[in-house]
Amino acid sequence: MIVRGCSIRNVQKIFWCGLLISCLAGCVSGPVAPVTALPPAKTIIIVPSIPKEFRLATTGLTVFANDLDIIDDSSWGLNQVAYDAALKGLPAGYQVSEQLPDIEFADPQSRLDVMDGLGLVPDIGDLVRQHVHVSQAPDLYFVLCLSARAYTYPNQPNIGVDFGADELRGPFGGTTTPALHTFLLLTIVDGKSMKPLYATPLKIENNLNGPLSGLLGQAIPPEKALDGFKWRDHWSDLTNEQRDRIRIETQELLANAVEYTVSHMALANR
Repeated sequence: MIVRGCSIRNVQKIFWCGLLISCLAGCVSGPVAPVTALPPAKTIIIVPSIPKEFRLATTGLTVFANDLDIIDDSSWGLNQVAYDAALKGLPAGYQVSEQLPDIEFADPQSRLDVMDGLGLVPDIGDLVRQHVHVSQAPDLYFVLCLSARAYTYPNQPNIGVDFGADELRGPFGGTTTPALHTFLLLTIVDGKSMKPLYATPLKIENNLNGPLSGLLGQAIPPEKALDGFKWRDHWSDLTNEQRDRIRIETQELLANAVEYTVSHMALANR
């Protein structure tokens, strides 16, 4: 079928290119902000609160074309992946350990459903005080958790939400290349006052080529295209090979994002 000299495939490309440009207008991009004001520190505890729910989300032009499947990713070892990557990204000279919170939490200064039931708390420091139990407080806590402040496309609330994989359905039934994303916030909390001192969304190195590479800045949010992936709306419809690919590439993307962000904060040993 031809529409005014354009194939359906080309019409879809034009539509989704327009949507991409709209999304990029609000994209969380640019270099990792350097840490400029921290107290003297020798000991750090990494607190990974990586979500146990992985979202397999399909987004269409209307809500009737949307689909969402929630997968339990607790067996993927993502907290350990995040800790190992943070350890690798830190400069030498720190005494570093890991402590998991007694409950999965998220940034209370952002609009997230996962905060339901946790009560009203002012900031991440209060969550650390209540849910991270250590025998001796460190100089600093490094907290990794969900936050709407880390979302890539604030103008497109159904795209790139939380932690998972997205597929966009075109206006004529076609689909785009699906993408993985690990949108998390890294917050540094003072171990004595329990006040947040610094926060940044996770980033990865910009390895894109072509015209978008300059537009996106020196670092980009942690997203990765699943090239050649045959999308299915439901986890149960994916092959074992497809599930393994999503799990492995999610682990790799999370590790790259945590290590890159931590290593580019310009954290000086004090």
